Amino acid sequence: MGHSEPNPQLSLVIPAFNEAGRIERGLRPAHAWLSQQPATFEIVLVDDGSTDNTAWIVAGFGLRGVRVERIRTNAGKGRALRHGISRATGAIIVTCDADFSTPVWEIPRIVAAISSGADVVIASREHPDTTIPRDQHPVRKGMGRMFNRLVRLLTRLPYADTQCGFKGFRGPVARELYALARIDGFATDVEILVLAREAGRVVEEIPVEWAHVADSRVRLLRHPSQMFGDLVQIALAARAARRGSVNHDSKLTRERPIKRG
Repeated sequence: MGHSEPNPQLSLVIPAFNEAGRIERGLRPAHAWLSQQPATFEIVLVDDGSTDNTAWIVAGFGLRGVRVERIRTNAGKGRALRHGISRATGAIIVTCDADFSTPVWEIPRIVAAISSGADVVIASREHPDTTIPRDQHPVRKGMGRMFNRLVRLLTRLPYADTQCGFKGFRGPVARELYALARIDGFATDVEILVLAREAGRVVEEIPVEWAHVADSRVRLLRHPSQMFGDLVQIALAARAARRGSVNHDSKLTRERPIKRG
């Protein structure tokens, strides 16, 4: 039976903001399922400056292997994930949204992909084999696809869906990538995939079960403009890093001693 212990096989990291009204109906079943699995686990819930009782409610569940990390002020998904992953100790680290729109019983798909050689595994709502029993509103879905086209244009990432919160990593890779990340908001998902590409990490896109949950934390009137600004910042940083790498390699080539016969 799965249980928590130091250096678990699996860490589940969940960023949460003002989730007092719905965290129990997702977290308790997730914990129950993980407890029935052979792998040892921990759940790290990061309270991202909630103004409700999210942290107090979760702590009050008394669930073994669940701990709450608190950030004093709300900063965004990216910062919450950096905080949680820096404190996660699992050999495999899985991230998921606090609404559990992708259920935890999809974790074996991530484990299988990592066992087959992937460093980073991303769930895709656009994968032809993904099951969506309850889809998003067409406006929200259309905006998501528009954002993905911008991601492809500006970063050249090839993935059909960067924004699904259900992702998996080899533990050391997650800690390495998030230590380099700087984006605080929802565009953190793009930044991590760009960093993974620059580091030569193997990324695999997988199908999952995904169901829209009402009361999304992505606000259509506020977050798109912030995400676009962050996306431009990510793209510029990646290009600057590549130019720096090329210049560094050229300098090494110029300075290489000439062998003389």
